[in-house]
Amino acid sequence: MEKPEVKNSKLLYEGFFDLKIDTLEKQGVSDTYLTLLTKADAVCIIPKTKDNKYLVIKEYRHPIKQFVLGFPGGRIENNEDPITSAKRELLEETGFTATFFSILQALYPLPSICDQKVYFILAEEIEKTNTQDLDPVECIAPYLLSKNEIQSQISHQSIDGVFLTALFLESQLK
Repeated sequence: MEKPEVKNSKLLYEGFFDLKIDTLEKQGVSDTYLTLLTKADAVCIIPKTKDNKYLVIKEYRHPIKQFVLGFPGGRIENNEDPITSAKRELLEETGFTATFFSILQALYPLPSICDQKVYFILAEEIEKTNTQDLDPVECIAPYLLSKNEIQSQISHQSIDGVFLTALFLESQLK
């Protein structure tokens, strides 16, 4: 299968994220394509207690101006591997640590517009060891819920799509 050739590329915006426009050509036909460049991959952490409760969060997401149900996570810093990032994000966003961390999978959640890869990290035997250390405008509330409690909440509120992917990947471990 032939892929399009990039004829021109221009950075439209540079900041926390970059926005790039490419002119693509295939079989003599040109079109433009916008891409969001994230500059960093990310982690989504699936935190579980010894008795199989999940630590979920309700987090304010400004682009949709709503709180959404999800798991802790965030960008991988330049000097970090995915596990180190998961440990840091879990502690910052929830005040919890875990005994065991393992990478379940890495996926591209929005490959049609974005280059970011998300690593799904299972964090087992979590326990509260500290207070949250949130950025000034972050609004995150952590909750311990059973799988049944999560399933009952999914149909009643806004959900982070990465959260559902994480639940699916974790369910495949059985």
